Amino acid sequence: MKVDTILAAGEWPSLPDEARGLEEAGYDAAWTAEVSHDPFLPLAVVAGATSRISLGTSIAVAFARSPMTTAYTANDLQAASRGRFILGLGSQIKAHITRRFSMPWGRPAPQMREYILALRAIWASWNEGRPLDVQGEYYRHTLMTAMFRPAPNPYGPPRVFLAAVGTAMTRVAGEVADGLVVHGFTTERYLREVTLPALAAGAARAGRSRADIEVTCPGFVVLDDAYKVGMCNNTLLDGSVNPYLQDLEEAERNKLSAYRAFWSITLGGAEGLYLDDRIGNFLPGTGTGGAGEHWGAVCPRYVEDLFDLYTKTVERYGAKKLPEDHAVVDWGLTWKDIEPYYTRGDKLMGVSGKAGNIKGKVIEGGNPFEGARSEEYPTPPMKLPYASALFEQAAKSLGYHPYPNPSATISQAYTNPDGISRPGCAYCGFCDRFGCMIGAKSQPTNTLLPIVEKQKSVSLRNNCAVKRIVFDKAAKRARGVQYIDADGEECFQPADLVIMGSWTLNNTRLLLLSGIGEQYDPATGKGAVGRNLTHQVNVPTQVFLDKPLNRFMGAAATGICVSDFDGDAFDHSNLPFLRGGTFRVAGTGFQPIVSFGVVPPTVKARWGSEWKKASIDWYDRVANIGFAGEHIAYKTHFFDLDPRYKDHFGDPLLRMTLDWRENELKMVEFANAKAAADDPAGPTRSRICSALPRLSCAPAISGRSGDAFS
Repeated sequence: MKVDTILAAGEWPSLPDEARGLEEAGYDAAWTAEVSHDPFLPLAVVAGATSRISLGTSIAVAFARSPMTTAYTANDLQAASRGRFILGLGSQIKAHITRRFSMPWGRPAPQMREYILALRAIWASWNEGRPLDVQGEYYRHTLMTAMFRPAPNPYGPPRVFLAAVGTAMTRVAGEVADGLVVHGFTTERYLREVTLPALAAGAARAGRSRADIEVTCPGFVVLDDAYKVGMCNNTLLDGSVNPYLQDLEEAERNKLSAYRAFWSITLGGAEGLYLDDRIGNFLPGTGTGGAGEHWGAVCPRYVEDLFDLYTKTVERYGAKKLPEDHAVVDWGLTWKDIEPYYTRGDKLMGVSGKAGNIKGKVIEGGNPFEGARSEEYPTPPMKLPYASALFEQAAKSLGYHPYPNPSATISQAYTNPDGISRPGCAYCGFCDRFGCMIGAKSQPTNTLLPIVEKQKSVSLRNNCAVKRIVFDKAAKRARGVQYIDADGEECFQPADLVIMGSWTLNNTRLLLLSGIGEQYDPATGKGAVGRNLTHQVNVPTQVFLDKPLNRFMGAAATGICVSDFDGDAFDHSNLPFLRGGTFRVAGTGFQPIVSFGVVPPTVKARWGSEWKKASIDWYDRVANIGFAGEHIAYKTHFFDLDPRYKDHFGDPLLRMTLDWRENELKMVEFANAKAAADDPAGPTRSRICSALPRLSCAPAISGRSGDAFS
């Protein structure tokens, strides 16, 4: 194994001394990067100051230069360093090549293969006198006269290393390069399971062995908090680049919910714009199955009057009860219209629960405030965690109507109408934000994909990103989609029918990017695409109990709900707000690292031995009473395309403009008071969150699909 390091370009007077110091310290190679400085000039400066250490670029951007230009520079550095130069090349991404370097962009893997072969042909014409005859798809080099031909290099041509992340470029490295430079994000697992097999496949294609190719593995080393900030910034930048995301495998959640610049957030139309860099408010999914793989499987139905919200509200309270700038409308369909589809979905997923209203008859143990169902749930309710059972008792004692939370993680083995069988839940506690290991949770890959795969007419293309729906405005119909495939190549798929199933956010963004429909204008009220954006009102209340709760057992969708204050189930005539929400105590499993560190307000320390001890003592004695309330539509809440920020393909991000208003703030005050009354240990033991939580606003997250956005 060899140990390399980075040469700090830009500090020109000290470069020779720095390089000598690295050589004396025993480093095997020093590398420069093409970031804010030319990658070649620093190596020319230090070549004469060193004698042993290898000098290389990691990387020089190949597609910013012609092979001939690079060949001359690399040949000179090989001579100046007396055979110690390594030409490290990389493709960069389309946005940089076309918009920063103003160069054409093709298919990166085939183009890079041709680029390296062109370099070798040029060097062979100089060193061996071979005729120069490069005639490829991307490059043509057929002229080399004596005046422009360098003398044979006594050290031969330099070695060529290629930076690669995806399998296509890695195979090219195995086929035509002397070495591979992997990305700093690369995990051991990705290197072992993806990179090295692809490298070996490329080598075999050229009649070479894996041993013929040197592998360079850079990594991130965080020294202190100052470096940590810099590393986080660098990681966020790199993490917004599509191919690099394949390396991010911190956990299955991060593998499915990859960081990609996708949307921005404006609060209430304010000038300040926020890009969310954390997976917090939304859980985008980019792999096969999308966010349906890591959803919590909480599966309620909307309340019945939501579909006639404007009409029902005005009938009961009058139009003046609605906020002045509201955008509340009826849906255009009713509960009776949609109920058969709810039932079909329940059967498809095998939803576990207890009906509270079947064909108008109220059923004991279910939600009496729900719309009339046509039949019972397909499977019985999940087992109750201890905290949920305590909440159920407390709610009943107050005269409320607790019922089991509907769950698409099923309570027992079930076979759906399509013949798909799944086992019952094992209550491991790791279904929320993860895929289910045994298939008890309904996910696209275990509920739908087995059916799709049986269809001979279906072709499944993973790791693709649809950029546009190609729309014929004259004919008023879609003609297909423009997408980026797994190798980063832009493709067109013709189609007679395009189904938009990429979640509310990306569906809207695709319509806007594709010029389909009229974009909503809040100033005029015209346009439909992007209008009536709503979110939800989530208020957590933490309850600290004297007895252990066995929180490590559970599932994201287990728990007890109370809907006595949902929708318009209670009279709002004398209340300063409309609508409401559901209280719920769940037993998610409280994963040990994520859930650690919640302590009562009496513990003032937030770090150190006191906090650690309290965190351990209280870990299994904390229950959460959650409230999820409605967020009604306002005229000033909408989606549009961001005029400033773009994604890694150069397309505008989707911008969300929204906030909570007086109606939602008053709802929260009401919910907090009710949560204190519902506390099974009494109000004196509760920590009530009296302020409405804001969006976790700050810097760019990405993705193309996610959990329900209500």
